[in-house]
Amino acid sequence: MLELVGEFLLSFFIEPILDGVIAPLLAPTFKQESSLRTNSLRLGITLILNTVIAGGGGWLLFESATTSPVSGAAIIVGLSIFSLGFVLIVRAIIKYGAYIRELRHIRTAKRDAEKPYQEL
Repeated sequence: MLELVGEFLLSFFIEPILDGVIAPLLAPTFKQESSLRTNSLRLGITLILNTVIAGGGGWLLFESATTSPVSGAAIIVGLSIFSLGFVLIVRAIIKYGAYIRELRHIRTAKRDAEKPYQEL
């Protein structure tokens, strides 16, 4: 019975929050239909959140490494959180670069398609 309640809570409350709010912020998809300003804002918000994650991991790593009894588990967790934030930052920048490249190709194709008509 408790499993059913937990599964209901997970599927009804937590999954929509994860899929609808947190996932687009941490790993955004840049849409061609959206404006450049909207996608740049999405990148900025993503970079801020991922920098906070990486900073939290770096802080935990630094604090656990400088304490008197060094905890190996805390160092591993701090390193994992730091690397997660760093990987998310790099991934967002690569996706944004691919979006800009695709946008440039679309604009070039439109300009090349209009050239024959401009020469007449």
